[in-house]
Amino acid sequence: MAKIKKLAIILPEERTSAADVVTYGKAVLAGMGAHTELFPEPVPTLKELDDAIKALVAADVPEGDRSPNTDLVLQEKKMVVIGILEPLSRFVLLKANGDRTTAAKSGFKLNVEETVNKAPGEFSAKFVRTGPADGSATVRIEERAGCALFIVELKVEEKWVMMDAFNTLLFTVEGLPSGSSVLRIYGKKGVKKSPAVEIVVKAV
Repeated sequence: MAKIKKLAIILPEERTSAADVVTYGKAVLAGMGAHTELFPEPVPTLKELDDAIKALVAADVPEGDRSPNTDLVLQEKKMVVIGILEPLSRFVLLKANGDRTTAAKSGFKLNVEETVNKAPGEFSAKFVRTGPADGSATVRIEERAGCALFIVELKVEEKWVMMDAFNTLLFTVEGLPSGSSVLRIYGKKGVKKSPAVEIVVKAV
């Protein structure tokens, strides 16, 4: 599987309820406050966030006491909290440096990490030397290119015969005839295959 979605933080929006913004803000206070070694000296400070949350809680009057004026104040206090969370989220992403586990400790809500099956890419291979035993040759794959496994086939007359499969980048193929042989190698990841590579090897 290959990661295809960049780490991001999902923030409360203008339409998010005051209660949900308070819950979100308290989660960030708890997360960042418990991991000051990961998120040292944030700007704005956690005290500023705490004060803004307390002001938002105080502005959330009972429904029977609400008026257009109290609703306006509540909205203003909510946007203050969101306004503090925005730069704090950028600070967290900077400190996390792409590490999802670190970012999650901040208390911020992260986007969902999506994956897709990605076909293995092109790679190159080369003959390194004759192997330690008769009928063997050592091969090196220059880069994995997303392949989990490498299938090796030997050309026998006009047919390709499977010889072995390896999950390492340096491997020794056995059972070869003496002299030069043509090998075809392709990578696999699940059911997907990479383009094949042909090389000439020598065995004694």
